[in-house]
Amino acid sequence: MKSHQEFEIIKEFERNNQNIFTDGEPFNRYRSKKIIYRSNEHLAILKERFLNDRPLAKENKTQDKNKKSVIPDSAIYEYIKEKHNFDDENILLVRDHHNMAMDAENRFGYYLEEFIYNNIKKKNWIWCTGSILRGIDFIKKDTKNKNEPWIMLQIKNSDNSENSSSNKIRKGTNIKKWFRRFSMRNDTNWDKLIDITSCNDLSEDSFLKFLRIKAKT
Repeated sequence: MKSHQEFEIIKEFERNNQNIFTDGEPFNRYRSKKIIYRSNEHLAILKERFLNDRPLAKENKTQDKNKKSVIPDSAIYEYIKEKHNFDDENILLVRDHHNMAMDAENRFGYYLEEFIYNNIKKKNWIWCTGSILRGIDFIKKDTKNKNEPWIMLQIKNSDNSENSSSNKIRKGTNIKKWFRRFSMRNDTNWDKLIDITSCNDLSEDSFLKFLRIKAKT
């Protein structure tokens, strides 16, 4: 299925599920109260964000590759230097490694969703890139289930990585939540995602293999 076709199914989902939120607005407004909900302008913005956040579009964005780095707060490293008795050479290593870890963390959520999508799209799951739906990362139309014809899924990396606003949006809905890892024990949660998606190709080993490929691109 092509991305344009997926977007049309997302529009169908929104039309049939406006009651999942009390305000009747599954689509994201992106903090703009001036936009008329579901107007042609609003739908055009949603489609643009959806398409521009697909992996191929992101890879082709030269502005992402040339984006200026945030200037680190030197006071933090001055504190670490004094606290741990580091010399100038070691504190530069700390700063560089911290920046690398922050960069990886910023990409991690997207890569997790991309890996999942690569495996479950054959099961007719749709990845709602661009955050176009509130609190929903994936949807699937289940024509065999008349009582619950749409499955909604939210993805988190860890069981402690959900913020209060995300939890509040999902409360009282049928949106399923899945997290990859447990924060208090060395274990992962892929079995639960296999149950939700009916896709047996999901595992920590295959995800790590995917990350190694991403790291080389």
